[in-house]
Parts: sequence; C-alpha cells; structure tokens
Amino acid sequence: MKKQYVSLLAIILSVSGFLFSCHDKMNKNTGALQFDSIQVNETAHLFNDTAKAACNIIINFAYPVKSSDDMLKDSLNSYFISACFGDKYISEKPEEIVKQYTENYISEYRHDLEPMYAEDEKDKEDESSIGAWYSYYKGIESHVQLYDKDLLVYRIDYNEYTGGAHGIY
Repeated sequence: MKKQYVSLLAIILSVSGFLFSCHDKMNKNTGALQFDSIQVNETAHLFNDTAKAACNIIINFAYPVKSSDDMLKDSLNSYFISACFGDKYISEKPEEIVKQYTENYISEYRHDLEPMYAEDEKDKEDESSIGAWYSYYKGIESHVQLYDKDLLVYRIDYNEYTGGAHGIY
C-alpha cells in the first residue's frame, strides 16, 4: 500500500513538473516576428505629359524582417509576396519586388494605352472629350492586424480601376 502512494506521488510530481516547465514556452510569440513595411505612392502620366491621363499605384506592403525562426520568416514572406504580387516574385527581396512591380505596372499602362490615347486625340475635337477611363488606379495595402503567440492575422486590401463602370475590390 505504501508503495502505491509513493508511485502515485512520483507520477503527480513528474506530471506537474512537466506542465509547469512548458508554461514559459507557451507564453512566447512563435518566431518572435518583427515586421516592417514598404510604401509606394507613384503617379505616371501618358507620354510623361502631366496634362494627360495618368495611372496611380499605391503599395503598403507589410512583411516580417526578423524572427527567431528564419524558416518561419521565409515561408511567411513567400506566402505574403505571392498573395500580394503573384508567384513570379517569390524568390526576390521585398524591396526589389515592390520596385519591379511598380515599374511593370507603369510600363504596361503606358504600353497598353498610349497608342489608343494617341488615336483618340486625333479623332476628338478637344482633350476634355477623351474618356476618363484612361486614368488607372491600383492599390495593394497589407497590414498585420494581430500577432499574439501562435496567432497572426494578416489583411490585404486590394483595389484596382482599369476603366469602365467601376473598379475591382
């Protein structure tokens, strides 16, 4: 009988020791992530003429810059980059991605619309009669809304207008 009490006491002590030793680890934020953001607000006019239509791109990209677990940081960065900019940018650094994405957006805007705008300019009597749909807009804004222990809430607001009745949100 005494042997059972000693065994039971040993089991209780070892279980309570195990539970209390894990307590410190459970209070820490996983990865101890630190975030930074890159911001861009750029406007580019057709034919580099400020009197003509323009595109505007706004980016506010939040991403992890430091972590106690580099693998976690890298996988989160890959996921956030893919969600905000697409899979083709995954292998590059966030600063370069935002720069390239901005340059590509402006380049494609000019490449696609300058020939049509020039044709409309020839056919129209005055510039005010040329459609406002030549002005484009894109916004990609990401935020870390909550980071607590094992929970990370990351929000991406995306909106775009490329002519027509209304934009895309």
